[in-house]
Amino acid sequence: MINFLLFYFCININLNMHQKDFKVLTFKELLECLEKENLTVNSFTFQLNKTSNAYVYFLKDNSVLLLPNNCFEKNLGMYFLNKSTFENYLRIDSFPIKEKYPCIEQEHLSVVKNINKEIDKIITSMHKKFCSNNKLLNSKEDDYLENLIANLKFQWKKMSRHDKYFCSLILSEYIRRKINGRWMLLKQYGSFNPYYQAAISDKDDNFSLLTLESKRFFESNNIDLELFCKLINVDNLVYNKSNTYAADYINLEN
Repeated sequence: MINFLLFYFCININLNMHQKDFKVLTFKELLECLEKENLTVNSFTFQLNKTSNAYVYFLKDNSVLLLPNNCFEKNLGMYFLNKSTFENYLRIDSFPIKEKYPCIEQEHLSVVKNINKEIDKIITSMHKKFCSNNKLLNSKEDDYLENLIANLKFQWKKMSRHDKYFCSLILSEYIRRKINGRWMLLKQYGSFNPYYQAAISDKDDNFSLLTLESKRFFESNNIDLELFCKLINVDNLVYNKSNTYAADYINLEN
């Protein structure tokens, strides 16, 4: 029992010490820190050009300030006690701060990162939520996914933004199966940390960000699945991995 208490006490001390190595500050507090050093927002030491484009400021006492690229009053930034602490987080590409205004992919980060494993759960969940009373929708039918998408499209307007995003993933899965493709992730950055966009890749390393185009399909009464598949190519929604836009991507196993 004594050993356990000592272990617990030591763990808490380490956590508290670690937490004092950095602070999340409001934009006003960050500006006050800069003013004390006779610095302005434009006096940054360098910018994280390869990731989030955030601004980094090395201060005289060896501490570090980190400001977001979009310097709005409501945004947050970080103070690090020393350069070593800052560089540790920079190295692992993960700063201990939540996105102030997350996009839908950031809100569902764990799902997106494992979309190849999560998509069947999403399909089942959306079926139960919106189509459980539809006796004509049989999960054993070959055209089940096509019928499910048609049912979801009918109820699109009353869905939350989260359910609409799940619809876009289901639509992407339908296309993936149709072209015998695979899921891939495109790495993007928020104010400080990475997140991922789900895309569909074919055998020729071409990919489509269908989640961005699904709104047009679900909101239009004139676009069915067959037409949507044609529009993907007509509207140049297909990219290649050699494109700089896809410089940082991850292929997922089916």
